[in-house]
Amino acid sequence: MNKKVLVTGSAKGLGAALIKKFASFGYDVYINYLNSKDLAINLKKYIDSNYNVNSYIVKSDITDEEEVQKMFASIGNIDVLVNNAAFSQDSSFLAKTKNEFMKVLEVNVYGSFLVTKYASKYMNDGII
Repeated sequence: MNKKVLVTGSAKGLGAALIKKFASFGYDVYINYLNSKDLAINLKKYIDSNYNVNSYIVKSDITDEEEVQKMFASIGNIDVLVNNAAFSQDSSFLAKTKNEFMKVLEVNVYGSFLVTKYASKYMNDGII
């Protein structure tokens, strides 16, 4: 049985590259996305065509505690978690509103906290 890895925000960019690398090492991969469904599907197809591992797509808003709980209940035991999902509000520091800044914190800090909290319940000797 292969080890399992979840990479949050992995439908594109660095997250997709990490999914490909873990698949090349023989890990079963969980591709997490929120808004990039088509990219997640294409990445799954690429993994399935190029590596002898299982790949899964899991949609979850990492800032929603109930969704994070459901995500881990559907995945089960996990060996590696990579907190990759991030949000950036592209405005200058002086122009950024409180609401924009709070959204950055919600995804980048609170989301990572939630995912780590619930992942730890499904890990024995896993790596975060």
